Amino acid sequence: MKLMKLSLAAAVAAGALTSSAFAVSFEDAIKGVDFSGYARYRYDSGTLDKVGTTAKHRFTTEGDFKVKFDDNFYGVLGFMYDSFDTSGDHVDGGVSNTGAWSNNQAEEKSLGNTGFDIRRYYAGYKVGGTDITFGRQTLGTFFTDDMVGTGIKLVNTDVAGLTFAALAMDNLEKDSDFKLRDVIINKEGTTVSQNNLYGAAVIGSFNPIDFQIWGARLDKVLNWAVVGEVAGNFALGGDAALGFKLQASANKANDKDWFMAGLGDSKYYGAELSAKFSGVALRAGYVNFSTDKGKVGAVALEDSGKFLRAGQNLLTGYKAMTGYNGFYGKNQYFYVTAAYKFLGKFGVGAEYVRGTIDDGVKETAQEIVGRLSYQHSKKLSFSGFWSNMKIDDAKRNDFRLQAQYNF
Repeated sequence: MKLMKLSLAAAVAAGALTSSAFAVSFEDAIKGVDFSGYARYRYDSGTLDKVGTTAKHRFTTEGDFKVKFDDNFYGVLGFMYDSFDTSGDHVDGGVSNTGAWSNNQAEEKSLGNTGFDIRRYYAGYKVGGTDITFGRQTLGTFFTDDMVGTGIKLVNTDVAGLTFAALAMDNLEKDSDFKLRDVIINKEGTTVSQNNLYGAAVIGSFNPIDFQIWGARLDKVLNWAVVGEVAGNFALGGDAALGFKLQASANKANDKDWFMAGLGDSKYYGAELSAKFSGVALRAGYVNFSTDKGKVGAVALEDSGKFLRAGQNLLTGYKAMTGYNGFYGKNQYFYVTAAYKFLGKFGVGAEYVRGTIDDGVKETAQEIVGRLSYQHSKKLSFSGFWSNMKIDDAKRNDFRLQAQYNF
């Protein structure tokens, strides 16, 4: 019995020593981890003439953990929580709804995503000026905004002033700002977002002139797409500056499969002049984009991409079939924007967009937007906007309040 007690004591002691030898303190464990992201609350209200008003509260948190394994290898794990509660007098009775966010409630329910998602999950290898990443990651192309996909991306900055990039993605996120995502393209029922995306770019920065050229292909959807941009920013002393931006894009739609017969070839060009002085920022621009008559066109895959933008809904197409990622016929718009920042924290702004849509029947479209903002600190900000959009006799008003904390 004494021997058994001694053996048991020795085993416990040995276990304790082993655990102590390999234990890592919490402080040491997080030394090599960088964490960044944001937490955001939004209240959105929209009124469509002769239909009524809808309103909702939206809660979003997004964060990325970046872990450095050694001098060359690293990993990124990014999560997103997104949910909304309907507000006001509605049939849902105020029930909290977690899931994907989109521009109409029926679609939100049909997407069926959970409120919590691992949004980014990729490994990277960096040596010199070359960075290679593999896994689920933000695409970062000219044709997309914040959409993610699964695949490989390569970025090289070895040549001073130049960046070379290439990517191949075999799975695209069904982002609600990706209008064509669920279009069926073949008899097997494959949708647009299930096809491979390939892209390459050359980006140059030679102060005061910047440029970028992108080429892309979305299998079975767009045989090719190209875009070029030249921008300049000329400092005038103090905080004063003058700038310009020129863009042009074209793509060729796949027309071999009759399922995609409704997608037309598209082209786009736009120009913008800008000025900044004494807290004032001014922009004025013109954009023209079109597709084949009777067909749907797209120059951006998701949201507005990096194309010239003003207003809140019209050019983005959030509330109608008008924006860069899904439109009909010939579209042309001019816009002017003005913003003023004062006391280092407060901001006011106004934007006006007006143009025409012509797909056999010509329609006049315009949007007026007012904005307010307050930068409480580097991390905490408050903002809001009001948008009034008209397409001929159809009217829509949208209102938003937002608070965001960056960490």
